[in-house]
Amino acid sequence: MLISGAQGEWCHPIQASMPVYNQPSTNIFLQLQNEPLPSVSQDDETYELPLIQAIGAPDDTPLYTVDSSYLHFFVLELPSILAVDHLFPNAMGRILGMTIGNPALWHSVLALSSFLADKIVGRPTSRTYIHLQSSLPLIQSAIQNTTINDSHIAAVFFLAYLNLASGEIASAGRHLDGLLLMLEQRGATDDPLINAIRRLTIRLDNVRGMTGRSLCFATHKLDIAISPREWLVKILDTDKLSAVDWALAEFELEDIANQFVHLHLRARSLRSSPTHNPATDEHELVFRAEILLTELQRWKLRPIFLAAEADENLSRLACLGNILQPSSFLAYPPLPFKNVVYASLLIMYYRLQILGSLIIRPELGDQPPERYEAAINLCRTFASYKTLRQKIPSLMIVPLLFTGFVLGERDYPQGTFQAFPLLTVEFEWVCEQLADIDRTSGLTSASVAVNALRATWGNPDVNFWDIVFQKSDS
Repeated sequence: MLISGAQGEWCHPIQASMPVYNQPSTNIFLQLQNEPLPSVSQDDETYELPLIQAIGAPDDTPLYTVDSSYLHFFVLELPSILAVDHLFPNAMGRILGMTIGNPALWHSVLALSSFLADKIVGRPTSRTYIHLQSSLPLIQSAIQNTTINDSHIAAVFFLAYLNLASGEIASAGRHLDGLLLMLEQRGATDDPLINAIRRLTIRLDNVRGMTGRSLCFATHKLDIAISPREWLVKILDTDKLSAVDWALAEFELEDIANQFVHLHLRARSLRSSPTHNPATDEHELVFRAEILLTELQRWKLRPIFLAAEADENLSRLACLGNILQPSSFLAYPPLPFKNVVYASLLIMYYRLQILGSLIIRPELGDQPPERYEAAINLCRTFASYKTLRQKIPSLMIVPLLFTGFVLGERDYPQGTFQAFPLLTVEFEWVCEQLADIDRTSGLTSASVAVNALRATWGNPDVNFWDIVFQKSDS
Protein backbone atom coordinates (compact mmCIF):
# COMPACT_ATOMS: atom_id res chain seq x y z
CA MET A 1 0.00 0.00 0.00
CA LEU A 2 1.13 3.53 -0.69
CA ILE A 3 -0.01 4.92 2.64
CA SER A 4 1.10 3.22 5.82
CA GLY A 5 1.63 4.11 9.45
CA ALA A 6 -0.77 4.70 12.27
CA GLN A 7 -2.15 8.11 13.08
CA GLY A 8 -0.34 9.94 15.81
CA GLU A 9 -1.73 12.27 18.42
CA TRP A 10 -1.92 16.02 18.23
CA CYS A 11 0.85 17.61 20.23
CA HIS A 12 -0.39 20.91 21.61
CA PRO A 13 2.31 23.38 22.67
CA ILE A 14 0.75 23.68 26.13
CA GLN A 15 1.41 20.03 26.81
CA ALA A 16 5.20 20.36 26.62
CA SER A 17 7.71 22.83 27.95
CA MET A 18 9.98 22.44 24.91
CA PRO A 19 9.51 21.71 21.20
CA VAL A 20 8.17 18.22 20.64
CA TYR A 21 9.82 17.80 17.24
CA ASN A 22 13.46 18.25 18.21
CA GLN A 23 14.15 14.51 18.03
CA PRO A 24 14.26 12.30 14.91
CA SER A 25 11.67 9.96 16.41
CA THR A 26 9.03 12.72 16.19
CA ASN A 27 10.32 14.76 13.26
CA ILE A 28 10.01 13.49 9.69
CA PHE A 29 12.45 16.15 8.45
CA LEU A 30 15.19 14.95 10.79
CA GLN A 31 14.45 11.38 9.75
CA LEU A 32 14.79 12.29 6.06
CA GLN A 33 18.10 14.03 6.72
CA ASN A 34 19.46 10.84 8.26
CA GLU A 35 18.46 8.74 5.25
CA PRO A 36 20.77 8.38 2.22
CA LEU A 37 19.38 10.21 -0.80
CA PRO A 38 18.40 7.74 -3.56
CA SER A 39 20.22 8.28 -6.83
CA VAL A 40 18.29 5.77 -8.94
CA SER A 41 14.55 5.37 -9.27
CA GLN A 42 12.65 2.15 -9.83
CA ASP A 43 12.93 2.75 -13.56
CA ASP A 44 16.73 3.19 -13.38
CA GLU A 45 16.39 6.89 -14.21
CA THR A 46 18.63 9.30 -12.39
CA TYR A 47 16.70 11.29 -9.82
CA GLU A 48 18.00 13.54 -7.10
CA LEU A 49 15.70 14.06 -4.17
CA PRO A 50 15.35 17.86 -4.06
CA LEU A 51 15.50 18.37 -0.29
CA ILE A 52 17.33 21.30 1.20
CA GLN A 53 20.49 20.45 3.09
CA ALA A 54 19.56 21.65 6.57
CA ILE A 55 16.06 21.82 8.04
CA GLY A 56 15.37 23.02 11.54
CA ALA A 57 12.98 21.22 13.83
CA PRO A 58 9.52 22.77 13.64
CA ASP A 59 8.08 23.39 17.07
CA ASP A 60 4.68 24.75 16.04
CA THR A 61 3.41 22.31 13.41
CA PRO A 62 1.52 19.16 14.42
CA LEU A 63 2.45 15.96 12.62
CA TYR A 64 0.63 12.69 12.10
CA THR A 65 2.78 9.66 11.41
CA VAL A 66 0.74 8.83 8.32
CA ASP A 67 1.60 12.22 6.82
CA SER A 68 5.21 11.21 6.27
CA SER A 69 4.17 9.20 3.20
CA TYR A 70 2.34 12.21 1.83
CA LEU A 71 5.53 14.27 2.14
CA HIS A 72 7.38 11.68 0.07
CA PHE A 73 4.55 11.82 -2.49
CA PHE A 74 4.81 15.61 -2.59
CA VAL A 75 8.52 15.53 -3.44
CA LEU A 76 8.64 12.44 -5.65
CA GLU A 77 5.27 12.30 -7.45
CA LEU A 78 3.68 15.76 -7.48
CA PRO A 79 6.25 17.34 -9.86
CA SER A 80 5.16 14.88 -12.58
CA ILE A 81 1.45 15.43 -11.97
CA LEU A 82 1.94 19.21 -12.00
CA ALA A 83 4.19 18.88 -15.08
CA VAL A 84 6.94 20.93 -13.43
CA ASP A 85 9.60 18.22 -13.35
CA HIS A 86 11.13 19.61 -16.57
CA LEU A 87 10.57 23.26 -15.66
CA PHE A 88 11.38 23.53 -11.96
CA PRO A 89 12.82 20.17 -10.84
CA ASN A 90 13.87 21.40 -7.39
CA ALA A 91 10.86 23.57 -6.60
CA MET A 92 9.04 21.06 -4.42
CA GLY A 93 12.07 20.54 -2.23
CA ARG A 94 12.37 24.30 -1.73
CA ILE A 95 8.70 24.61 -0.92
CA LEU A 96 8.99 21.76 1.56
CA GLY A 97 11.69 23.77 3.30
CA MET A 98 9.40 26.81 3.42
CA THR A 99 6.88 24.88 5.52
CA ILE A 100 9.12 25.27 8.57
CA GLY A 101 7.31 27.71 10.83
CA ASN A 102 4.54 28.14 8.23
CA PRO A 103 1.65 25.86 9.21
CA ALA A 104 -0.66 27.28 6.53
CA LEU A 105 1.68 26.04 3.80
CA TRP A 106 2.35 22.80 5.68
CA HIS A 107 -1.34 21.91 5.76
CA SER A 108 -1.89 22.99 2.13
CA VAL A 109 0.96 20.73 1.00
CA LEU A 110 -0.49 17.81 2.92
CA ALA A 111 -4.06 18.54 1.79
CA LEU A 112 -3.10 18.32 -1.89
CA SER A 113 -0.69 15.40 -1.50
CA SER A 114 -3.09 13.33 0.59
CA PHE A 115 -5.95 13.91 -1.87
CA LEU A 116 -3.98 12.71 -4.90
CA ALA A 117 -2.18 9.89 -3.10
CA ASP A 118 -5.34 8.52 -1.52
CA LYS A 119 -7.33 8.82 -4.75
CA ILE A 120 -4.72 6.78 -6.60
CA VAL A 121 -4.97 3.83 -4.19
CA GLY A 122 -8.73 4.19 -3.62
CA ARG A 123 -8.56 5.38 -0.02
CA PRO A 124 -11.00 7.87 1.55
CA THR A 125 -9.76 11.44 1.33
CA SER A 126 -10.55 12.33 4.94
CA ARG A 127 -6.98 13.47 5.60
CA THR A 128 -7.42 16.12 2.90
CA TYR A 129 -10.31 17.75 4.70
CA ILE A 130 -8.55 17.62 8.05
CA HIS A 131 -5.66 19.61 6.60
CA LEU A 132 -7.99 21.99 4.75
CA GLN A 133 -9.76 22.79 8.02
CA SER A 134 -6.39 23.81 9.44
CA SER A 135 -5.00 25.64 6.42
CA LEU A 136 -7.92 27.85 5.36
CA PRO A 137 -8.40 29.70 8.69
CA LEU A 138 -4.66 30.40 8.89
CA ILE A 139 -4.65 31.91 5.39
CA GLN A 140 -7.78 33.96 6.09
CA SER A 141 -6.23 35.24 9.30
CA ALA A 142 -3.05 36.28 7.48
CA ILE A 143 -5.12 38.16 4.89
CA GLN A 144 -7.17 39.95 7.54
CA ASN A 145 -4.08 40.89 9.56
CA THR A 146 -2.06 41.80 6.42
CA THR A 147 0.70 39.40 7.44
CA ILE A 148 0.92 37.63 4.09
CA ASN A 149 4.29 36.18 3.14
CA ASP A 150 5.65 33.94 0.38
CA SER A 151 4.53 30.79 2.18
CA HIS A 152 0.92 31.98 2.01
CA ILE A 153 1.27 32.56 -1.75
CA ALA A 154 2.49 28.99 -2.18
CA ALA A 155 -0.26 27.69 0.10
CA VAL A 156 -3.04 29.35 -1.91
CA PHE A 157 -1.54 28.04 -5.15
CA PHE A 158 -1.73 24.46 -3.89
CA LEU A 159 -5.31 24.97 -2.71
CA ALA A 160 -6.26 26.33 -6.14
CA TYR A 161 -4.67 23.33 -7.80
CA LEU A 162 -6.47 20.99 -5.39
CA ASN A 163 -9.79 22.53 -6.43
CA LEU A 164 -9.01 22.10 -10.12
CA ALA A 165 -7.78 18.54 -9.60
CA SER A 166 -11.00 17.63 -7.80
CA GLY A 167 -13.26 19.37 -10.33
CA GLU A 168 -14.30 22.22 -8.01
CA ILE A 169 -13.83 24.93 -10.60
CA ALA A 170 -15.74 27.70 -8.79
CA SER A 171 -13.64 27.32 -5.65
CA ALA A 172 -10.49 27.29 -7.75
CA GLY A 173 -11.50 30.66 -9.20
CA ARG A 174 -11.80 32.23 -5.77
CA HIS A 175 -8.34 30.99 -4.84
CA LEU A 176 -6.88 32.18 -8.16
CA ASP A 177 -8.44 35.63 -7.70
CA GLY A 178 -6.91 35.86 -4.24
CA LEU A 179 -3.60 34.52 -5.48
CA LEU A 180 -3.40 37.18 -8.19
CA LEU A 181 -3.99 39.91 -5.59
CA MET A 182 -1.28 38.45 -3.37
CA LEU A 183 1.16 38.31 -6.28
CA GLU A 184 0.37 41.90 -7.23
CA GLN A 185 0.93 42.99 -3.64
CA ARG A 186 4.25 41.12 -3.66
CA GLY A 187 5.27 43.06 -6.76
CA ALA A 188 8.01 42.35 -9.29
CA THR A 189 10.75 40.20 -7.83
CA ASP A 190 13.68 38.13 -9.00
CA ASP A 191 12.81 35.41 -6.48
CA PRO A 192 12.71 32.30 -8.69
CA LEU A 193 10.20 30.40 -6.58
CA ILE A 194 7.61 33.19 -6.53
CA ASN A 195 8.02 33.72 -10.26
CA ALA A 196 7.64 29.98 -10.86
CA ILE A 197 4.42 29.98 -8.86
CA ARG A 198 3.23 32.97 -10.88
CA ARG A 199 3.82 31.18 -14.17
CA LEU A 200 2.08 28.04 -12.93
CA THR A 201 -0.84 30.20 -11.78
CA ILE A 202 -1.20 31.57 -15.32
CA ARG A 203 -1.30 27.99 -16.58
CA LEU A 204 -4.01 27.04 -14.07
CA ASP A 205 -5.97 30.17 -14.97
CA ASN A 206 -5.94 29.18 -18.64
CA VAL A 207 -7.20 25.69 -17.81
CA ARG A 208 -10.04 27.12 -15.76
CA GLY A 209 -10.87 29.65 -18.49
CA MET A 210 -11.27 26.86 -21.03
CA THR A 211 -14.23 25.60 -18.98
CA GLY A 212 -16.01 28.91 -19.60
CA ARG A 213 -14.97 30.81 -16.47
CA SER A 214 -13.61 34.34 -16.66
CA LEU A 215 -9.85 34.60 -16.46
CA CYS A 216 -8.10 36.14 -13.47
CA PHE A 217 -5.13 37.32 -15.55
CA ALA A 218 -5.78 40.07 -18.05
CA THR A 219 -3.39 39.83 -20.98
CA HIS A 220 -1.58 43.04 -19.99
CA LYS A 221 -0.84 41.57 -16.55
CA LEU A 222 1.08 38.55 -17.87
CA ASP A 223 4.41 40.37 -18.13
CA ILE A 224 6.37 41.72 -15.19
CA ALA A 225 9.42 43.96 -15.02
CA ILE A 226 11.78 41.05 -14.44
CA SER A 227 12.85 39.07 -17.50
CA PRO A 228 12.03 35.35 -17.10
CA ARG A 229 15.54 34.41 -18.14
CA GLU A 230 16.94 36.34 -15.16
CA TRP A 231 15.18 34.20 -12.59
CA LEU A 232 15.10 30.94 -14.54
CA VAL A 233 18.88 30.61 -14.39
CA LYS A 234 18.59 30.73 -10.60
CA ILE A 235 16.23 27.79 -10.34
CA LEU A 236 17.50 25.52 -13.14
CA ASP A 237 20.68 23.47 -13.06
CA THR A 238 23.62 25.23 -14.70
CA ASP A 239 24.32 22.16 -16.85
CA LYS A 240 20.77 22.19 -18.22
CA LEU A 241 20.57 25.74 -19.56
CA SER A 242 18.72 24.49 -22.66
CA ALA A 243 15.84 24.03 -20.22
CA VAL A 244 15.67 27.83 -20.00
CA ASP A 245 14.78 28.02 -23.70
CA TRP A 246 12.17 25.30 -23.31
CA ALA A 247 10.68 27.13 -20.32
CA LEU A 248 10.56 30.39 -22.26
CA ALA A 249 8.79 28.57 -25.12
CA GLU A 250 6.17 27.24 -22.73
CA PHE A 251 5.67 30.65 -21.12
CA GLU A 252 5.09 32.26 -24.52
CA LEU A 253 2.66 29.51 -25.50
CA GLU A 254 0.65 29.98 -22.30
CA ASP A 255 0.58 33.74 -22.95
CA ILE A 256 -0.87 33.01 -26.39
CA ALA A 257 -3.32 30.61 -24.74
CA ASN A 258 -4.42 33.43 -22.43
CA GLN A 259 -5.34 35.49 -25.50
CA PHE A 260 -7.18 32.55 -27.08
CA VAL A 261 -9.21 32.01 -23.91
CA HIS A 262 -10.09 35.70 -23.62
CA LEU A 263 -11.33 35.57 -27.22
CA HIS A 264 -13.19 32.33 -26.53
CA LEU A 265 -14.98 33.94 -23.58
CA ARG A 266 -15.81 37.01 -25.65
CA ALA A 267 -17.22 34.80 -28.39
CA ARG A 268 -19.48 33.02 -25.91
CA SER A 269 -20.63 36.35 -24.50
CA LEU A 270 -21.37 37.90 -27.90
CA ARG A 271 -23.17 34.87 -29.26
CA SER A 272 -25.39 34.51 -26.20
CA SER A 273 -26.29 38.19 -26.12
CA PRO A 274 -29.77 39.26 -27.31
CA THR A 275 -28.06 42.07 -29.23
CA HIS A 276 -25.77 39.69 -31.11
CA ASN A 277 -25.18 40.96 -34.65
CA PRO A 278 -23.70 38.16 -36.80
CA ALA A 279 -22.71 40.55 -39.56
CA THR A 280 -20.30 42.49 -37.34
CA ASP A 281 -19.64 40.24 -34.36
CA GLU A 282 -18.65 37.17 -36.37
CA HIS A 283 -16.34 39.19 -38.57
CA GLU A 284 -14.53 40.50 -35.48
CA LEU A 285 -14.24 37.03 -33.90
CA VAL A 286 -12.95 35.36 -37.07
CA PHE A 287 -10.48 38.17 -37.72
CA ARG A 288 -9.04 38.05 -34.18
CA ALA A 289 -8.94 34.24 -34.15
CA GLU A 290 -7.02 34.13 -37.42
CA ILE A 291 -4.49 36.63 -36.04
CA LEU A 292 -3.94 34.40 -33.01
CA LEU A 293 -3.63 31.30 -35.18
CA THR A 294 -0.97 33.10 -37.22
CA GLU A 295 0.85 34.04 -34.01
CA LEU A 296 0.62 30.40 -32.94
CA GLN A 297 2.27 29.33 -36.19
CA ARG A 298 5.03 31.88 -35.62
CA TRP A 299 5.60 30.48 -32.11
CA LYS A 300 6.28 27.06 -33.61
CA LEU A 301 9.20 28.53 -35.56
CA ARG A 302 11.34 29.12 -32.44
CA PRO A 303 14.89 27.82 -33.09
CA ILE A 304 14.79 25.32 -30.23
CA PHE A 305 11.52 23.93 -31.61
CA LEU A 306 12.85 23.58 -35.15
CA ALA A 307 15.99 21.89 -33.85
CA ALA A 308 13.92 19.42 -31.80
CA GLU A 309 11.71 18.66 -34.80
CA ALA A 310 14.74 17.91 -36.96
CA ASP A 311 16.24 15.72 -34.26
CA GLU A 312 13.01 13.74 -33.89
CA ASN A 313 12.75 13.22 -37.64
CA LEU A 314 16.31 11.88 -37.80
CA SER A 315 15.59 9.59 -34.88
CA ARG A 316 12.49 8.20 -36.63
CA LEU A 317 14.45 7.54 -39.80
CA ALA A 318 17.09 5.68 -37.81
CA CYS A 319 14.40 3.51 -36.21
CA LEU A 320 12.73 2.46 -39.46
CA GLY A 321 12.51 -1.30 -39.70
CA ASN A 322 12.76 -1.91 -35.97
CA ILE A 323 10.86 -4.97 -34.83
CA LEU A 324 9.53 -3.20 -31.76
CA GLN A 325 6.74 -0.86 -32.78
CA PRO A 326 6.20 2.33 -30.77
CA SER A 327 2.89 3.02 -29.10
CA SER A 328 0.32 4.39 -31.51
CA PHE A 329 -3.12 5.94 -31.58
CA LEU A 330 -5.31 3.02 -32.63
CA ALA A 331 -4.48 2.03 -36.22
CA TYR A 332 -3.06 5.42 -37.15
CA PRO A 333 0.66 5.52 -38.02
CA PRO A 334 2.82 5.72 -34.88
CA LEU A 335 4.58 9.00 -34.17
CA PRO A 336 7.43 8.21 -31.76
CA PHE A 337 9.14 10.90 -29.68
CA LYS A 338 12.21 10.87 -27.50
CA ASN A 339 12.00 14.49 -26.26
CA VAL A 340 9.15 14.56 -23.75
CA VAL A 341 9.18 18.36 -23.42
CA TYR A 342 8.88 18.82 -27.17
CA ALA A 343 6.02 16.32 -27.31
CA SER A 344 4.24 18.06 -24.44
CA LEU A 345 4.44 21.47 -26.10
CA LEU A 346 3.20 20.01 -29.39
CA ILE A 347 0.11 18.72 -27.59
CA MET A 348 -0.46 22.18 -26.11
CA TYR A 349 -0.01 23.64 -29.59
CA TYR A 350 -2.65 21.33 -31.13
CA ARG A 351 -4.95 22.18 -28.21
CA LEU A 352 -4.92 25.84 -29.25
CA GLN A 353 -5.39 24.99 -32.92
CA ILE A 354 -8.60 23.17 -31.99
CA LEU A 355 -9.76 25.98 -29.72
CA GLY A 356 -9.16 28.54 -32.47
CA SER A 357 -11.21 26.42 -34.86
CA LEU A 358 -14.03 26.13 -32.31
CA ILE A 359 -14.06 29.91 -31.90
CA ILE A 360 -14.38 30.44 -35.66
CA ARG A 361 -16.87 27.59 -36.13
CA PRO A 362 -18.57 26.78 -32.80
CA GLU A 363 -19.87 23.36 -33.78
CA LEU A 364 -18.95 19.84 -32.71
CA GLY A 365 -17.32 17.57 -35.25
CA ASP A 366 -14.32 17.13 -37.47
CA GLN A 367 -14.83 20.10 -39.78
CA PRO A 368 -12.99 22.07 -41.02
CA PRO A 369 -10.22 19.65 -42.07
CA GLU A 370 -7.59 21.59 -40.10
CA ARG A 371 -9.46 20.79 -36.89
CA TYR A 372 -9.57 17.09 -37.67
CA GLU A 373 -5.87 17.06 -38.55
CA ALA A 374 -4.99 18.80 -35.27
CA ALA A 375 -7.07 16.32 -33.26
CA ILE A 376 -5.50 13.27 -34.92
CA ASN A 377 -1.98 14.67 -34.52
CA LEU A 378 -2.70 15.45 -30.88
CA CYS A 379 -3.80 11.87 -30.21
CA ARG A 380 -0.83 10.39 -32.10
CA THR A 381 1.55 12.60 -30.12
CA PHE A 382 -0.18 11.81 -26.83
CA ALA A 383 0.09 8.06 -27.45
CA SER A 384 3.86 8.41 -27.67
CA TYR A 385 4.07 11.00 -24.88
CA LYS A 386 2.30 8.62 -22.55
CA THR A 387 5.06 6.03 -22.90
CA LEU A 388 7.67 8.59 -21.81
CA ARG A 389 6.10 9.37 -18.44
CA GLN A 390 5.13 7.36 -15.39
CA LYS A 391 2.24 9.71 -14.62
CA ILE A 392 0.28 11.87 -17.03
CA PRO A 393 0.02 15.46 -15.77
CA SER A 394 -3.22 17.31 -15.29
CA LEU A 395 -2.55 19.79 -18.09
CA MET A 396 -3.30 16.97 -20.59
CA ILE A 397 -6.96 16.87 -19.58
CA VAL A 398 -8.10 19.88 -21.62
CA PRO A 399 -6.32 18.81 -24.85
CA LEU A 400 -8.00 15.40 -24.64
CA LEU A 401 -11.33 17.09 -23.89
CA PHE A 402 -10.98 19.15 -27.05
CA THR A 403 -10.21 16.09 -29.17
CA GLY A 404 -13.43 14.60 -27.83
CA PHE A 405 -15.28 17.56 -29.33
CA VAL A 406 -13.80 16.63 -32.73
CA LEU A 407 -13.73 12.82 -32.77
CA GLY A 408 -17.17 12.28 -31.34
CA GLU A 409 -20.28 10.21 -31.82
CA ARG A 410 -21.58 11.98 -34.91
CA ASP A 411 -18.42 12.57 -36.91
CA TYR A 412 -15.66 10.00 -36.75
CA PRO A 413 -13.21 8.92 -39.43
CA GLN A 414 -12.53 5.32 -38.49
CA GLY A 415 -16.04 4.04 -37.88
CA THR A 416 -17.78 2.16 -35.10
CA PHE A 417 -17.52 -1.19 -33.43
CA GLN A 418 -19.92 -3.50 -35.26
CA ALA A 419 -21.37 -4.93 -32.05
CA PHE A 420 -21.95 -1.49 -30.56
CA PRO A 421 -23.09 0.88 -33.31
CA LEU A 422 -23.14 3.90 -30.98
CA LEU A 423 -19.62 3.32 -29.68
CA THR A 424 -17.04 5.16 -31.77
CA VAL A 425 -13.48 3.95 -31.70
CA GLU A 426 -11.66 7.28 -31.52
CA PHE A 427 -14.08 8.79 -29.03
CA GLU A 428 -13.80 5.85 -26.64
CA TRP A 429 -10.00 5.94 -26.92
CA VAL A 430 -10.03 9.57 -25.79
CA CYS A 431 -12.37 8.79 -22.88
CA GLU A 432 -10.16 5.87 -21.84
CA GLN A 433 -7.08 8.12 -21.76
CA LEU A 434 -8.92 10.56 -19.51
CA ALA A 435 -10.12 7.77 -17.22
CA ASP A 436 -6.57 6.47 -17.03
CA ILE A 437 -5.33 9.90 -15.87
CA ASP A 438 -7.87 9.73 -13.05
CA ARG A 439 -6.76 6.20 -12.08
CA THR A 440 -3.02 6.82 -12.16
CA SER A 441 -2.75 10.45 -11.03
CA GLY A 442 -5.74 10.85 -8.73
CA LEU A 443 -7.26 13.66 -10.80
CA THR A 444 -11.04 13.63 -10.47
CA SER A 445 -11.25 16.41 -13.06
CA ALA A 446 -10.30 13.87 -15.75
CA SER A 447 -13.45 11.87 -15.03
CA VAL A 448 -15.41 15.13 -15.00
CA ALA A 449 -14.16 15.73 -18.55
CA VAL A 450 -15.39 12.27 -19.60
CA ASN A 451 -18.84 13.00 -18.17
CA ALA A 452 -18.91 16.33 -20.00
CA LEU A 453 -18.00 14.67 -23.31
CA ARG A 454 -20.66 11.98 -23.01
CA ALA A 455 -23.28 14.55 -22.03
CA THR A 456 -22.20 16.78 -24.91
CA TRP A 457 -22.72 14.15 -27.60
CA GLY A 458 -25.84 12.86 -25.85
CA ASN A 459 -27.48 16.31 -25.99
CA PRO A 460 -26.70 17.71 -29.46
CA ASP A 461 -29.32 20.46 -29.08
CA VAL A 462 -27.53 21.98 -26.07
CA ASN A 463 -24.49 24.21 -26.53
CA PHE A 464 -21.47 22.03 -25.75
CA TRP A 465 -19.64 24.85 -23.95
CA ASP A 466 -22.64 25.21 -21.64
CA ILE A 467 -22.45 21.51 -20.80
CA VAL A 468 -18.74 21.76 -20.02
CA PHE A 469 -19.45 24.77 -17.79
CA GLN A 470 -22.15 22.89 -15.90
CA LYS A 471 -20.35 19.55 -15.59
CA SER A 472 -17.08 21.07 -14.42
CA ASP A 473 -18.66 22.13 -11.15
CA SER A 474 -21.02 19.19 -10.58
